[in-house]
Amino acid sequence: MLCDLIDFGSLFTLNLTLVTQSIKPQVLVKKSSDKMVLAFNFLIIILIELPIIALFFKRKKRQAALGMALLINIISWSVTHIIFFTFDINMYYVAVVLAIGEAIAFHFLLPCNWKKAFIISLIVNSLSFSITHAIPEDLFQQKPYNIKTTIQN
Repeated sequence: MLCDLIDFGSLFTLNLTLVTQSIKPQVLVKKSSDKMVLAFNFLIIILIELPIIALFFKRKKRQAALGMALLINIISWSVTHIIFFTFDINMYYVAVVLAIGEAIAFHFLLPCNWKKAFIISLIVNSLSFSITHAIPEDLFQQKPYNIKTTIQN
């Protein structure tokens, strides 16, 4: 369980130490704009990947393929961010595992063979990864002087 993994005693001790020693932490609250960046990246990924996937399928199978590709992207995006924020793993390794996982999912859930699944996955994931990393991370950030801390002298 998640509660077993979190050591609440050490968290309480850290907070008590900060209050008693009047140490000013630089950032107390995680910036709310981080969620906006993640949502924007997901929107960019969907807008890039779905049209490219549609090009690989004929008109009869295109609608079903796009629906399954959207489902695969929602699941893989969620799992990727859980892994990335939970463990200290390089993003490039996570992207490679994501591409392999999506290729396997494409093969089993879409009407395509292994070669086509890996080609689709390689193309869409490399394009979406490079474009989302080209977007500056502070696109939705507020100015530094607008950020306030909760501890005052």
